[in-house]
Amino acid sequence: MCKIDNYQDIAMIFSCFHDGSINHISYINGELSFDVHIQYLAQRINKSFTKFSVKICELSHLEFSPWPNSENENITVTIDQLFQSKLEVLKGEYFDGSFNIVLNQTSPKFSFCGGQLTITAKYATVMDESGKFCNIDMLNNLSHEYWKEWKENCRNF
Repeated sequence: MCKIDNYQDIAMIFSCFHDGSINHISYINGELSFDVHIQYLAQRINKSFTKFSVKICELSHLEFSPWPNSENENITVTIDQLFQSKLEVLKGEYFDGSFNIVLNQTSPKFSFCGGQLTITAKYATVMDESGKFCNIDMLNNLSHEYWKEWKENCRNF
């Protein structure tokens, strides 16, 4: 198992997963598990791959700060409500012994359009679809190479 146990590195996981969608979420006994569907990154490992599996382990804090759909709206979103929505990863942020996953949410059936999920945990793991663990250097390299190619392709238009 490849544990990613530095908060800055855990936050970087989610910056690497920019534009990925979070699915199949479960939160049981202090472990948050989910898939991040991010085909453009997963296919850099294997052309048939579409996602990564993430586990955030030994959680001691989990809190969501929503962005309301309306400026004048004061809302509370429970973790259960959050996990029922379709979430897209914008980025990860590290701060003072915790990390944030900054999320977007586009469904009109919810009263929020995104927000910050603040987490304190001991470590995280990431696996590709073959079950191989991914370390932060691998994820950074995959992301960096993708965005480098994307930038070059944009120049060619």
